[in-house]
Amino acid sequence: MERWGTIKYISGVRRQKQNGENPAYSMRMATAAVQLDEEALIREFIATIALPTGVKFKRVDQVSDFAGDPALGIFFSVSMKLPLSKKRVNDLSDLKNAVQEKVFQAKISKWPFVRFLEEKA
Repeated sequence: MERWGTIKYISGVRRQKQNGENPAYSMRMATAAVQLDEEALIREFIATIALPTGVKFKRVDQVSDFAGDPALGIFFSVSMKLPLSKKRVNDLSDLKNAVQEKVFQAKISKWPFVRFLEEKA
């Protein structure tokens, strides 16, 4: 019986191990890079939106939604020095909608949870 040879399949993970690379580390670094890109993009979006009086952008966090899927937490601080009014509530609602719309237009696959925190004095 003649032997024609064998084809050796080496997966990407096996190849990385053979090259002395850590495949888990590579995946974590790739994930971190994507998260940084998303956060930078969201910061750019927020810079283009006029924030209501007494509202400041705080941070973007990687969070989980109620099903445990990856999501984005986008946090703003709100000054409580200004009186609460229907206009102020509408302004905050408009801000939330504008941020979510920008995230959807960018085709970011994570749901954007916009949160307002009381500003610390």
